Amino acid sequence: MAKMLVVDDNKEIVAMIQDRFQLEGYKTEVAFDKQSTFDKIISFQPDVVVLDVYLEQAETGIDILKHLREQWPKEELPVIVLTGQPDSELCLNALHEGADDFISKPIDFEILMNAIKNVIEKKQEDLETTEVWQMKIEGSSDTIINLTKKIYQTSQAEVDTMILGETGTGKDLAAFVFHKNGERKAKPFIVIDCTTIPEALFESEVFGVARGAYTHAYESRPGRAAKAQGGILFFNEIGELSLDVQAKLLVFLETKKYTPLGSGQEHKLDDVILSATSRDLRKRVEQGKFRKDLYYRLMQNVIKMPPLREHKEDLPQLVKYFLKLFNEQFKKNIISVSSDVFKILQNHSWEGNVRELKMVVLRGVHNCQGRILEREHIKDVFDPEKRERSQNTSDSKYCFESYGTAKDKILYGFHQDYLQYHLKQHQWNIRKTAETIGITREHLSKLLKTHNIQRPK
Repeated sequence: MAKMLVVDDNKEIVAMIQDRFQLEGYKTEVAFDKQSTFDKIISFQPDVVVLDVYLEQAETGIDILKHLREQWPKEELPVIVLTGQPDSELCLNALHEGADDFISKPIDFEILMNAIKNVIEKKQEDLETTEVWQMKIEGSSDTIINLTKKIYQTSQAEVDTMILGETGTGKDLAAFVFHKNGERKAKPFIVIDCTTIPEALFESEVFGVARGAYTHAYESRPGRAAKAQGGILFFNEIGELSLDVQAKLLVFLETKKYTPLGSGQEHKLDDVILSATSRDLRKRVEQGKFRKDLYYRLMQNVIKMPPLREHKEDLPQLVKYFLKLFNEQFKKNIISVSSDVFKILQNHSWEGNVRELKMVVLRGVHNCQGRILEREHIKDVFDPEKRERSQNTSDSKYCFESYGTAKDKILYGFHQDYLQYHLKQHQWNIRKTAETIGITREHLSKLLKTHNIQRPK
């Protein structure tokens, strides 16, 4: 699920954006000023920031953008600027200060969604072509050495491979390392994020579209499969696909052939297919949510990413790596970590794995003004009272479950609360409710059926 941070002090606009984009499958957080924006970027790690130019604060959106770009470059954190008073000079100023796009109010959600999709795709492409190549799997334990050997041997064999592991273990990094060390390292590496592609758009996104395939298809558009020709095609979080899409994907994987939407011409694929999931696919097969034939096709060759609790001896090396990374990013000069900090890290359960450790070090670097990272700099992360309070908030109580499980629980609860609230406001009138929340009547009816919401007798 893509994550979006909305920075706007107009609560009505914020609520409208949140409601619409949560229904579209985005997870959203809100900030109202510079400090809350920076705090949310660190804790929430959004994929994109939607920033209003005019804030009723001492600093405008442009000021926030300027400070933001001092710490987060464009390729790492895309920013889309909103304004209710479109002005060419203001637009140029925003773009000059590092905005990726500029959109006028009142908001056309179709335009905003396309802009968000475009900047997220560009961010992914930038990662694939720049800093990704500097990455390696950090650690010197037997567990990590054996993992590295497995990835290398598999990349040399050039066989389709499934990467399994809990959330935060580095499955996407393993895929990048696979490509970097294989015979196809000079060829494209194309990622398909299965959590963000709507079911109806899967074929056009993956296989492409022929000119005239549908209204407004004025020219042919290649899909991800064509862009990856001769390289690596990576289906990330493949366990999130619907059964209908799984059936189409199985045929594609078996034949390595595809036909663009609206075209009669079949294309042959010469790619290695990588897949990854944090889901328990065997369990999903038993539940009837994942095709058994696709499961066996994907599981012919497997790389398992170890949870951090199984190689805690790598903690010092991992901390050193993240410390160097954030020192450079935030222009700090933290040279060491106290023994008290390492005691805390060694005793922690690390349900969020290496990703959780990265966030802990990031928070410590953000809090530390000296040259040594001390216990006090990470106490807000490990404070028992704060952690207990956070267990009661919808934002954090699922954060260390697998991605799919957390998404299902959060979205189910959201739809139950949100839809029933609006339905009650309109005495369960489907048409009026759909108009109020900005979706079609058919979409609302489908959501009610999916989430088993029925009018009380």
